[in-house]
Amino acid sequence: MGFVRLADGELNYQLDGPEDAPVLVLSNSLGTDLHMWDIQIEAFTKHFRVLRFDTRGHGKSLVTEGPYSIEQLGHDVLALRRAPMPADGADPEAMVANVTARIEAEYDPERLRRLVEAGGKEA
Repeated sequence: MGFVRLADGELNYQLDGPEDAPVLVLSNSLGTDLHMWDIQIEAFTKHFRVLRFDTRGHGKSLVTEGPYSIEQLGHDVLALRRAPMPADGADPEAMVANVTARIEAEYDPERLRRLVEAGGKEA
């Protein structure tokens, strides 16, 4: 586990899997933390380096005064992906997230090969 420093606090993340594997980014659902993926990690790490994180206001990540916006949460993901860490420089093969991942797709499309929206409401 590690932390990425944001302007107003820290975002908690965890990396699992082979360092040379394609990166898969996983976001947690409302009211959960990065451990919601624990059951799937064994299967995912056979093929991917998995970067999962606690969304702002969840788990060990920062809690700031709300309300939170989709854009704010999306920019948190951008900060996480741009931060130096063991997966730095590796473009994600896929990102499984809610609509916040659209922010990365919009602002940093060259770093994202595939986007799978899971559990989000269509905008």
